[in-house]
Amino acid sequence: MIKKMFFILLLCLGFQILSAQDKTSEINFILNKAHNGIEKTNVSLFSDYLNSRVYISLSDGTKGYFSANQSYYIIQDFLIGINPIKVSFETASEESENPVAFGDIEYVSSGKKNKLKLFISMEFFHDKWRITHISMTK
Repeated sequence: MIKKMFFILLLCLGFQILSAQDKTSEINFILNKAHNGIEKTNVSLFSDYLNSRVYISLSDGTKGYFSANQSYYIIQDFLIGINPIKVSFETASEESENPVAFGDIEYVSSGKKNKLKLFISMEFFHDKWRITHISMTK
C-alpha cells in the first residue's frame, strides 16, 4: 500500500514538472513571436496571442484598453512609424502567474539612434496564454 501511494505521489510530481516545462516553453514561444513581430514590423506574427482586451501604452501618447483587433492596428501603425532596427528583451518572470518580459527597441529617427523601453505581460485565459499588456515608451 505504501509503495502504491509513493508511486502515485511520484507520478503527480512528474506531471507538475512537465506542466511547468510546457508552460515555460509556451510562454517563450509566444514571446519569441512577439519579438519577431515587433522587430519585423509585422504584428500578425503574434496577433493570435493578443487578449480580447489589451492595455497599450506607447511613446506617441496612446494609452488605454483596446480590443485585440484595435490593438493589432494601433501597434502595427506605431511600429511602421518608428521602423525598429533591433529588439531585445529578457523574460523576467516566466514562472509567475503573470509572466512579463522587459527589453529595448532601437530605431532611427532623423538620423539619430533612439531607444524605447519594451514591456509585455501575459495571463492565462481559456487554456491559452494571452498578451494582456504591451508598452513601448521612453
